[in-house]
Amino acid sequence: MTPKNLVLVPAQKKMVFETLLSTDVFFVQVPKTALKTPFRQGTVQDLAKKMLQLSKNGLSRRGNHEEPFLEPLQEIAEVGLVAYLQYIIGMPV
Repeated sequence: MTPKNLVLVPAQKKMVFETLLSTDVFFVQVPKTALKTPFRQGTVQDLAKKMLQLSKNGLSRRGNHEEPFLEPLQEIAEVGLVAYLQYIIGMPV
């Protein structure tokens, strides 16, 4: 549902357009290369780390001490899912 009075400035329009163009990255490339998938000036792993930092900041501002719930996701973002799962089940990385 789109707000009736939504107005995008040119920079926002460009960002939306670039995001739409990059959706194939998420649907085609990520299943193949996971967090190492190149995305814009970095990787999907970089994006995941930034998103987790934003989430942590938001939870911190709420003041309910919910930040520890993000720790497993932070570990996955740092080392990658496969390495994390290998660590959890005791296989060598």
